[in-house]
Amino acid sequence: MKYIYTYDLHKLLKEELENGSSDLVTMPSGQVVRNRIERDIEKEEDSFFKYSIGKVKNIYRGEIMDREKIIYSINIEDVQNVADQELVRELTENELKIIENKLGDYIDWYGTIATAIGDIIR
Repeated sequence: MKYIYTYDLHKLLKEELENGSSDLVTMPSGQVVRNRIERDIEKEEDSFFKYSIGKVKNIYRGEIMDREKIIYSINIEDVQNVADQELVRELTENELKIIENKLGDYIDWYGTIATAIGDIIR
């Protein structure tokens, strides 16, 4: 039998975040929500439910793996540090938005991952 579980995110945020935040405004608050949902999932006895809901966890080669886990990221501080080195100033909010929208166009994701795999795994 399949069950559909729903979460009241407003209520969940109120329970998990002591500062009373009612919006997912930061990555840390989003992680708190994800952790809470994962804890709730772990309590379930139905293992299919446990590992299939919302791609929170997956079974891959017999191991439990979070396939949505970010293994590398670039944040605003990283961009501002480079801007400070290259321009001797920080970027404005508007400039940051432009960089955010275009940065992925300049990164050879496949080549970078393939090189890392080749250097480390082979």
